[in-house]
Amino acid sequence: MAGTALIQSAFFLVVGIFGIGFVIGFHEFGHFLFAKLFNIKAPSFSIGMGPSIITKKIGDTTFQLSALPLGGYVEIIDSHDPDEKDPEMIAKMNIPGKYFSDTPYWQKLIVMLGGIFFNFILGFVFFSFLFLVGMPKSPMINPKYTQPNVIAEFMPGSAGFKAGLQKADKIVAGNSETKLNTMNDVIKFLRAHTDQTVKLTVERNGEEKVISVPLNQKGQIGAMFIMESLPPQGLFQSIRRGWDEMWKCFAQVASSFKSILSRKSQGEIAGPIMIIAQMIMGARMGYKMFLILLAFISINLAFLNMIPVPITDGGQILFNTIEAIIRRPLPEKVRIAIHYVSWFSVLGLFVVLSLKDIMSLVGIQFSSIMAFFR
Repeated sequence: MAGTALIQSAFFLVVGIFGIGFVIGFHEFGHFLFAKLFNIKAPSFSIGMGPSIITKKIGDTTFQLSALPLGGYVEIIDSHDPDEKDPEMIAKMNIPGKYFSDTPYWQKLIVMLGGIFFNFILGFVFFSFLFLVGMPKSPMINPKYTQPNVIAEFMPGSAGFKAGLQKADKIVAGNSETKLNTMNDVIKFLRAHTDQTVKLTVERNGEEKVISVPLNQKGQIGAMFIMESLPPQGLFQSIRRGWDEMWKCFAQVASSFKSILSRKSQGEIAGPIMIIAQMIMGARMGYKMFLILLAFISINLAFLNMIPVPITDGGQILFNTIEAIIRRPLPEKVRIAIHYVSWFSVLGLFVVLSLKDIMSLVGIQFSSIMAFFR
């Protein structure tokens, strides 16, 4: 029995990782497609990262499957890029096409927007498909949907699970006096008691039990609730609603980001480990919830790449726009400094968010650790 549970957990872990890798890989494929359209040097495209497992040359591009299923990359050669090979070496390799740096600005812009565009397409396709087969009434999609207040799944190491809550528990009251009839009632109650320990009354096997649960800074217990589905829609209606839902999701992401910057939001940015944990939980709840999370992540990736910081597509668009205006490349020392500062910053953020995720999963409050350094 334990072996079966372990196999299932490993399977959902692989599904979650491949799901995130697919979204990132699809983003990179958008860059690749437009680069090839404009005959820009793009000698390799990888699905996954790290050492290659399988390679196949098709036309002028070597396609490879790499060992780590975390995204992918497209190699677009720019003679001004500090990481590129020596131009003389590239010339000897006889790679057809033109350098990215020698491409007209409008073509550069389309190539850089290609990944963002493909992320929007992916979100639109997933949302449209879900409306076609019956969209789950997820609060991520529409908070006004009335949902049952029955627990379906837990995040690994979640506070609710550690406190004694179980799958199929129906949460009917909070702190004894507050009646909770729907999932929305439960969420509203929890968010009103952030950083507190609440007493949740649950119905389990025909009996009521009271369980004390400590909440985090976001008022969460680390559980997902059973999701009902809307009736399937017609093809054209599904396409229209998928289009509307894509933009609603984008507006929600932008609003959340604005709240974080203005410090109005009590939420925290999820790191890579927490995102994978959410994907695993979504996979356990079925393909519909899994596709909702993939669509949501895809729209998030599109938004993040629109932010004009050096490591994103938005940052590259900004630099290339500046170069188009001043009609010359930025000084090489400036490009190199920006390049390496950006990568070290992203690596540092990756490490910090990963550590925060690990501490959250084992129940350690990140704020309590940081308090020692104040």
